[in-house]
Amino acid sequence: SFDQMDSIQAIRKMQVKKAFDDHFNSIRIWANSGQIIESMSVLREQLHGSTDWSETDIPRDILLDSDMDALLGDFLKKFAEIYAYHDVFILCPKNGHVLYSLFEGPDLGANLSQGPLQETGLAHVWKQAMASGATAVSDFEAYGPSNNMQAAFVGHRIVGGDGEVLGVLAFQLSPGFVEALMNSTKGMGDYNLKGSKDQAFPFDFNADGQSDIFLYRPDSNLVGIMRSHGDGSFEQVYYSH
Repeated sequence: SFDQMDSIQAIRKMQVKKAFDDHFNSIRIWANSGQIIESMSVLREQLHGSTDWSETDIPRDILLDSDMDALLGDFLKKFAEIYAYHDVFILCPKNGHVLYSLFEGPDLGANLSQGPLQETGLAHVWKQAMASGATAVSDFEAYGPSNNMQAAFVGHRIVGGDGEVLGVLAFQLSPGFVEALMNSTKGMGDYNLKGSKDQAFPFDFNADGQSDIFLYRPDSNLVGIMRSHGDGSFEQVYYSH
């Protein structure tokens, strides 16, 4: 009946909203993770103490020679693969310089506060995240550096332990992200690390020197984070639904 169809659509809408909320919550978690904050400290040191290049673009070769990809690349590539993110960016707080691009796109080093990218969704997310402190989201629209592919962006401020705003972590969403979201399996279930599909990667989530665990299940896009207590036990601090 039409009533049943309306009910199913309403339930599905709630499921999709919940899934989007989970994804955006994960961005807030990663933006304030020890691994991201540590990488910003390393980059500042390599840029001689400053990520502020005023109104100019930063030469790509300087950023490509940094240790950012060694610190973040493998982990973020897996994260991008799971969630169908087209790219992951780290932006400087003052002028929106693209300090890091996971896939080293043509926008690496660009200044978002002026020039050809100042009216893009990425620039919008940088401005909104810096101004509000909340997670910022742009609409889908053509994005020049990605060959005018339709793209939306989600970003959140990176805040250090002393409260200093270090930049913005931003994810580029492609139409494939929405498709993957609609087709994703709901429900958590137990991870089985002895199985052939579930996989785990060590990483220091909160920069305390302990080996935390990033878990994922490729066939259902499930992701989990287990934080180490340092005594062989772990606490689940995040999982996707």
